[in-house]
Amino acid sequence: MDDDKKREWINIATEHLNLRFPIVKLDIISPFNNAKEGKVLLQTFVANKDRTRLTLFRKIHVTRSTDNIFEVLKQLEIRFVKEGKLIEDKFIFSEEHSIAEPCEINKRTNHEKI
Repeated sequence: MDDDKKREWINIATEHLNLRFPIVKLDIISPFNNAKEGKVLLQTFVANKDRTRLTLFRKIHVTRSTDNIFEVLKQLEIRFVKEGKLIEDKFIFSEEHSIAEPCEINKRTNHEKI
């Protein structure tokens, strides 16, 4: 991973402390234009088992003005969560493909009280 990408991920992870799978951020990155298409961005950080390393998981989906956006989002959520679980279970969190968790609050285990 190059330094710019690493810096971008660290900035996002620091700015959005709670953006950790299964919590997902939904953004409209391109509202409907003259072509009647828009873009939706789903993103989250998936952590390794001991919650010390993160990888950014993003999906961009093109929507049409004729789509039932609520049905589309429901389907996107189902696919996104399935892929996020696969990453959580199978991804190799090497230094080349992940960053160190920059936020102490997210390094705690689920059993510890905050």
